[in-house]
Amino acid sequence: MDVHKAGTDAYGAGDTYRTGADADAELQAEVPANSPAPLIPQPEADRLTAGLHHAVVGFVDSPERSLTEADFLLEETVAQLTEALSTRRRDLRGGWQEEGMDTERQRVLLLDYRELVERLLGV
Repeated sequence: MDVHKAGTDAYGAGDTYRTGADADAELQAEVPANSPAPLIPQPEADRLTAGLHHAVVGFVDSPERSLTEADFLLEETVAQLTEALSTRRRDLRGGWQEEGMDTERQRVLLLDYRELVERLLGV
């Protein structure tokens, strides 16, 4: 049997294991070519998701601890999104403030702005 150790989550929930096909499918998952890059890297998003799952599962035994964990996770997620968006904006802004840029490059940058704003608005 092919077993892959998934690891311990950030909240000490213990090791979890995935077997053969599940682990291989996870490793081979691809982002479609036309999909925008995630704002939070996948390993970090997975860690935050696991932490939220841990908070939800632990609610019955310790509601206050679960709420504290969920609040911390939201704060951490917002901070990471804020940093990622600031970096993305700096990159976009730097792209159009270059002198002598052709109209096609400007058009592509405008499409990038539109994609990001629509993504944030859930359009």
